[in-house]
Amino acid sequence: MLKAIGTIILSLTYLISTAQDASQKYGHVNSGNLLTQLPEVKQADEALKIVQDSFQTIEKGLLEIFEKEYVAFVKQANAGELPKLQIQKKQQEFQAKEEEIKTLRNKAQLEMISRRQVLLDPILKKMQDAVNDVAKEKGFTYIFDISSGALLFANESEDIEALVKAKLGI
Repeated sequence: MLKAIGTIILSLTYLISTAQDASQKYGHVNSGNLLTQLPEVKQADEALKIVQDSFQTIEKGLLEIFEKEYVAFVKQANAGELPKLQIQKKQQEFQAKEEEIKTLRNKAQLEMISRRQVLLDPILKKMQDAVNDVAKEKGFTYIFDISSGALLFANESEDIEALVKAKLGI
C-alpha cells in the first residue's frame, strides 16, 4: 500500500513539473545584430572616431618631432660634433620622450575605453529595457542572447528581434 502511494506521489510530482515546464516560454535575440542597427550606436561610433583621430594626430605630430630630433642627434653624434657626456644626456632625453609617447598612447587607449563605455551604457540600458518590456508583454520565461555564444543547448525558441526593434522604433 505504501509503495502504491509512493508511486502515485512520484507520478503526480512528475506530471506537475512537466506541466510547469510546458508553460514556460523561451525566446532569443542576437544583441550584437540589434546593436549594429541602432542609430545611437552609429552616432557613438562617429563621436569616438573623431576623438580617436585627434589622439592619432597628436601622437603622429609628437613622433614626427621625435624622429627629426633623433635623426639630427645621430647625425651630430656620428660627425663627432658632440662630447660623450652630451651624447649620454641626449640619449636619456630621447628615452624619456619615448616613454612619454608610450604613456600618452596608453592614456589615449584608456580614454577611448572610458568614453565608449559612457556612450554605450545608456544605449545598452535602452536595449535591455526593450527586451524586458517584450518579455513581460509576451509572457516569456527566458530570453537568451545568442550573440554571446553562451547558449549551449536550447529547444526551439522564438526570435524576438523584430519585436524589440519595433519597441526601439527601428
